[in-house]
Amino acid sequence: IYRVGINHPNSLGGEVNGVCNICGKTFKALRCNIKAGWGKSCSKSCAAITRNINAKNKDTSIETKTEHELVRRGIIFQKQYPIWQAKTIPDFFIPPNICIYCDGDYWHNRPERKISDRQQDFMLKFLDYKVYRFWEHDINNSITKCINEIKEINHGK
Repeated sequence: IYRVGINHPNSLGGEVNGVCNICGKTFKALRCNIKAGWGKSCSKSCAAITRNINAKNKDTSIETKTEHELVRRGIIFQKQYPIWQAKTIPDFFIPPNICIYCDGDYWHNRPERKISDRQQDFMLKFLDYKVYRFWEHDINNSITKCINEIKEINHGK
């Protein structure tokens, strides 16, 4: 009569092996979580990437301003391009190795977000990507100055 283990209503037989839909790593998940629609990602960061990929409203006002400036200059880029090795999705990716992030003044000033951003930057630089982070107030003041900071695309101009 105890509601623990296999007698618990959520119990469907314990853990099973799963494969992360982002990085391909194998992990263990409870059957009840998989039945509920969870357990498709190995970690919180992979789950966040999945949510970001499937989000309907991705563009913020600062992302829109940045996109318009890149288009105006004729720069070829990809929006929301996932980089699986670093478990991140830059707002804009300029081939072959430039990542641009548009950071909001509120959320990216929070201590835990600053740590996460630094870790992302470190991993991307380790993988030989160039990382540019532009703050919301800088984008709103002058998006032209922000894009001018990207040395690789302004080298011959």
